[in-house]
Amino acid sequence: FDILKQNNLAKEIEVVSDSEMLVGQMTGELEIDKGGSYVSDCLRAKELIKYFLGIKFRWISRKENSEANLLASEGVSK
Repeated sequence: FDILKQNNLAKEIEVVSDSEMLVGQMTGELEIDKGGSYVSDCLRAKELIKYFLGIKFRWISRKENSEANLLASEGVSK
């Protein structure tokens, strides 16, 4: 992530997800379940947030997230 800083790539970003849990945990509205299998990934993601100038998390419904669902389905079927 030093490369991001050196090349001025650490911009403001918006993360859009249909996972209410992900958005809640990343914004601090929900606690991270310390017994979950994804804990290390979640904690790492929270550390990486510091490398961006600004970051927003926004929840959308699965219906609104049809493009991502299509891409995920294509990836699973390969």
